[in-house]
Amino acid sequence: MNIKKRVFSLLSSCYVVGCLFAQNILISTPATSLVLSAPEKGELKYIYYGAKLSDRDFQTIGSLDKGKYAAYPVYGLNCPSEVALAVKHNDGNMTLQLEVVKVESSHQDEANLTIISLKDKVYPFYVKMFYKAYQDTDIIEIWSEISHQEKKTVVLNQFASAYLPIRKGDVWLSHLYGAWANEGRLEEVPLEAGMKVMEILEKDVQITSHFSLLFSFILAKVVNLGKVLFGSYQAGFGIYCFLQMTFLSYVATKITVFCVKRIPNKIIYFINVLFFSFFPLYTLMSISAAQDSVFAGLFCLIILNVIELIENKDYWKNKLKPISLGILIFLLCLIRNNGFYCILISIPFIFLACKNKKVVVLLIFIIPLFAYKIYSGPVFNILGVTKTDTFREMLSIPSQQFARVYNYNLKVFSKEELKQLKKFYPQIDDFKYYTYRQSIADPTKSVLNNKYVKSNLKDYISLWTSNGVKDPENYVEAFLLNSLGFWYPNKNYNDDRMYHPYIEIEMMDAAKWNPRYVQIKRESKFPIYEKILNITIGKNAWKRIPIISTIFTTGTYFIIFIFLFLLTILRRNFKYMLPISIILGLYATLFLSPVALFRYCFPIIMVSPLMINLILYQKKND
Repeated sequence: MNIKKRVFSLLSSCYVVGCLFAQNILISTPATSLVLSAPEKGELKYIYYGAKLSDRDFQTIGSLDKGKYAAYPVYGLNCPSEVALAVKHNDGNMTLQLEVVKVESSHQDEANLTIISLKDKVYPFYVKMFYKAYQDTDIIEIWSEISHQEKKTVVLNQFASAYLPIRKGDVWLSHLYGAWANEGRLEEVPLEAGMKVMEILEKDVQITSHFSLLFSFILAKVVNLGKVLFGSYQAGFGIYCFLQMTFLSYVATKITVFCVKRIPNKIIYFINVLFFSFFPLYTLMSISAAQDSVFAGLFCLIILNVIELIENKDYWKNKLKPISLGILIFLLCLIRNNGFYCILISIPFIFLACKNKKVVVLLIFIIPLFAYKIYSGPVFNILGVTKTDTFREMLSIPSQQFARVYNYNLKVFSKEELKQLKKFYPQIDDFKYYTYRQSIADPTKSVLNNKYVKSNLKDYISLWTSNGVKDPENYVEAFLLNSLGFWYPNKNYNDDRMYHPYIEIEMMDAAKWNPRYVQIKRESKFPIYEKILNITIGKNAWKRIPIISTIFTTGTYFIIFIFLFLLTILRRNFKYMLPISIILGLYATLFLSPVALFRYCFPIIMVSPLMINLILYQKKND
């Protein structure tokens, strides 16, 4: 049973029912029809596009009109309209004259596919037009394939994936737009005379600083390398996973060797190898194409280098070591923005940790931070990178606090304060709609009036402060509950209002969102192990396993860190406060983040053998 659905795109309506009357082709969806004229060795022309035609209507249209407009106009003779394809042949000729060679039709996955093959009359230049008409909705997907067998290079001066002439009148264009956490917004606008451009091509894609440019660049190049070498993006993704696994294995080896050198014990060696080899979450992150994995590796290398800096008297004999530390700090900032704050918070502790060469160590830390600010400032401007507005993210906790008070103690707000609050959060009813999700700030911060808050920041701070004084309990609870997953060992994710998984095991296929994106399929070479991961992690079986559940919870590693922090103070071994302060800086950024996720805390988990080693064995102060 076909169900009529709303047309979502200008190209909506495609597919071919497969009816061929003489030279005409009928392509139909449940409520629309597209008629093309495709005579053998003739020009492909557009005849009709509109409401669905009956067989009788189709025969009538075909007998009355042979087509006035080219269905895929090319630059050459008699082409007064906008062209879909313009080329320059290897002999310098810039004309094309395409004729119909073959018409094919088939059925594919709830859709009918029609393929019209075209060839230039003179040159071995070919174009295939694809019309995919879906039978459960009024969408016709159109695309083209261009190829040639000329002896030398052919230059494509202009080419379009599809072409559909539309009559003037009451025509509307529907398209989707949006950004992070606000994707898929439908907009309908009248299609008026002139040219309308939607920036969807690769060169026009808005580049933002939300994700690491360096990481995105490396990932894209490696995936494309797989396409070049093996003809498969899948292979490219496999190459990237192998490189990342190698990098994290190198880091794990460095940590293990460092720990064994400090405590030459087979048990220490065995525990480290066991942890890095068989801990499922470590395995999962090593093949995860997320910047968090690379960030974790760099984070551990920095901690290792800093410990060596404060312990090894021969550290400065090798000039490459301080230089490499500076490079690692710079790369840490490039991979994740919060890397900048991790290092920035640690700078005052240099004066505690270093008796000598304080200025040099200070420069090693400051110069990379300064370089990062140049990179994220002038360099971003030159590259046309749109800087992500982090202001809304910074107000995640205040938004959660306002929402909690609004839901649980509304009487705290006076009438005037409530009016003011609604100016800061115009869609404040969403606080009720979302029932205030205590474990994630996305719903609450998303209704923040960013522009108004920026221009009235003093009033916002004043309102936030005054209500915090009146209801400190809910303020504290809002903060602690939002970050619960980072510090409480028995946190039971997912809670009933948390829609984001604590441990992300499912692979997201971007091609499902947009067919222009590279499609990477999930293909496990170890299905048994994948099944185990799905049961233990995907279905949260780890929560019910004693001891194991503690290892899987990030709050456990927070307790280890707190123990290390306090022990270092009690022993008055303040030089170790420098590496500890870097971990402290990371925790500071995590506690202020919108949501507690495992991958955010992965650097802490990966560096935990080092933390435990420092607890067991700290070198005494001179």
